[in-house]
Amino acid sequence: MPPISGKKRPGIPKKSGTPRGIQSIEIGMQVLNALAASTGPLHLRDVAKASKTSASKAYRYLVSLSEAGLVRQDPDTAQYDLGPFCCDIGLSVLKRINGIEVVTEALAAVVNEIHRDVHATVWTDSGPMVIRWLEGSPGVAIKVRSGVVLPVLTTATGRVWASYLPAQTTKPMIDSELTRLEHTESSSKEDLLQRYRDRIDAVRQFGLARSQGERRTGIDALSGPIHGPEGIAFAVTVMGSHRDFDLSYQGKPAQTLKTILNTASRSLQGFSSAEAAEK
Repeated sequence: MPPISGKKRPGIPKKSGTPRGIQSIEIGMQVLNALAASTGPLHLRDVAKASKTSASKAYRYLVSLSEAGLVRQDPDTAQYDLGPFCCDIGLSVLKRINGIEVVTEALAAVVNEIHRDVHATVWTDSGPMVIRWLEGSPGVAIKVRSGVVLPVLTTATGRVWASYLPAQTTKPMIDSELTRLEHTESSSKEDLLQRYRDRIDAVRQFGLARSQGERRTGIDALSGPIHGPEGIAFAVTVMGSHRDFDLSYQGKPAQTLKTILNTASRSLQGFSSAEAAEK
């Protein structure tokens, strides 16, 4: 039988350079991302606005996401928030991060010995992202939500990453932050760059970054690296109130933090070597 010309074969999709996705799933992810990006539960109108869709469409997707466990609705406030299955997914992601057990032990050690709130970050394409937070002293919690991406220049955490990562890795974030800072502070971009470059250089000199009330008035921070075989793997940051938190490099919090992080670095390097030997 001669081939049929001028007609497409049924059931065979046309090839293209980019695979086609399922639009309904993409819209659902926009709705879910609106909740993930929020600092707390949202009303329907706010979900719709954040996901750039109508309230009626957002509602239909929220119903389906709720049935899947990805979203939950508070029966008292009618607000929507991330559901239990999102927690399960997040925990699964954390378990896949090489060395998460090591950094978790380091956080616990900081809480036990320094008695202050502490969090850990990993590097992402957007900057340093918080993956875990532990409360150090009841009643004075300085909570930092997991998934939050911190600035590079204006946080102790960010300056640790800027100190140990290649310059080309952090340059896009630093350039963007300098542009914003230039508009909010009465300083030129060159002066701002020099100011923060000095603070980054201090990290290399003392092994820790420190921040005094930069992000929140009255809250200070010390941050340092956990190194793996290929360089910095995590940054761990301890925070305390300015009135009773010794921020000096020679103070007990700084020296204790360095000891804990050095131990964690040795453990992570040994863990990675053992894991590689098993493969």
